Amino acid sequence: TAYDGFTQANPLPYAQEWNFGVQHLLAKELIAEINYVGSRGVHLAVNLPTNTVPYDPALDTAVARANTTSATQQVRPFPKIGSFNSLNMEGVSSYHALQAGIRRQYGDNLTFLANYTFSKSIDDATGTFAFSQPSGLNLGQFPNQFLSINKGLSEFDRTHSLTAALQFKTKGNRWVRNVEFYPIFMARSGMPFYIGQTNANPAQTGTNQQRPNYLYPTVSLYAGMVPNGTGIQYLVPVSAPYFPLGPTGPFFIGSNRQQVLPAGIGNLGRNVVRGPGEFDLDLSVGRAFDLTEKLKFTIRGEAYNALNHTNFQAPSSTTSTFITLNSNPGGQPFWNSPSFGLITAANQSRFLQLAARFDF
Repeated sequence: TAYDGFTQANPLPYAQEWNFGVQHLLAKELIAEINYVGSRGVHLAVNLPTNTVPYDPALDTAVARANTTSATQQVRPFPKIGSFNSLNMEGVSSYHALQAGIRRQYGDNLTFLANYTFSKSIDDATGTFAFSQPSGLNLGQFPNQFLSINKGLSEFDRTHSLTAALQFKTKGNRWVRNVEFYPIFMARSGMPFYIGQTNANPAQTGTNQQRPNYLYPTVSLYAGMVPNGTGIQYLVPVSAPYFPLGPTGPFFIGSNRQQVLPAGIGNLGRNVVRGPGEFDLDLSVGRAFDLTEKLKFTIRGEAYNALNHTNFQAPSSTTSTFITLNSNPGGQPFWNSPSFGLITAANQSRFLQLAARFDF
C-alpha cells in the first residue's frame, strides 16, 4: 500500500521581489524605459519520493544485482509499506531580468510598441501546482537526498523575448475611416528540456529520471537542424562516433548478473539543452460600421502565423530525450534510442479566421 502526505513542521513558503527602473521621454511622444526585475522563492513545495531506496553505491549495487521486489522492499526506510511521496517545503527559485521597452505615438491614430526581455529563471523543481508543468519534481535525479544537484534552468525559462506591435486606425471620409490594423511580431528563445536515461539504480524510481554522464563537455549536444527521415535531428544521435554522453549504473548482464557498469550519479545537469526558438507574426484587420444610432456592425479578419513560418517543437520528452540503456551482444552497455534528439512535430501553421459581430 502506498500513501502520499506532508512532512511535519513544514516552513511556510515565501517569495522576495525587487525591481527598479528608469523611464525617459527621448523626444516628443517617444518614451523609453529600462527595468531590472528580480525575485527569489524560498521553501517552495516539492513532491519528493520519500520511501525509496536510499542512494548508496554499495547498497544500490547489491539491490540491483538481486533484481527482486523483496530485496528492494527490505531496504526502504519503511519496509512495511510501498513507495510514497511527501510534499516538502524545500524548493528554491530565482529570477533575474533586464526589461527594455519603447513606445512611440504618432498623432491619435498610430502607435508603435516594442519590448525586449533578457532573463534567467532557475529552480530545483518546476511547476508543482501548475497544470501545464510536470507535477512535483518530475524528472529529477535522486531528489530526496540530493535536491541541490537538480538546480537548473526552469522549464519555462526563455533567455530572450522580443515583442513588437503596431496599432493603426485610418481617418478620412466615411468609406475609408475606422479601418484598424494590428500586426504583432514575436521572437523568443526556446525552452529548456531534460535529458535522462533508463533508471538503472533502484534508488531512482517513479517519475524521477536518472541522468547520464557528460563525458566530453567540449563536444556539443546540438546537431543543428538536420533532416533525418520523417523528422529533424536536433541533438547529436546516439549512433554518432562523437556522442558525448555515457551511461550511469549499476548495470548487469546475463543470468549470473555480471556487473559491467558501476553505480553513480550522472554529471549531466538538469535542463541543460534548449528547444528551437520561435518566430511569429500575427495580423488583425477590422472595421466597425455605424448602421444606426444604436446598431453597429463589426467585421474582422485575423491571421495567426501570417508568414507561415515553421516553429519546431522540442524533441519529445517521452521518446526522444530519454535514452534507453541496453547491452550489445558483447555484453557492453550501449544506447538503444534511434529517435533520441529527433524533432517530429511543429507548432501551428498559418491559421486564418473571419469574424463578424452586431452591437446593439
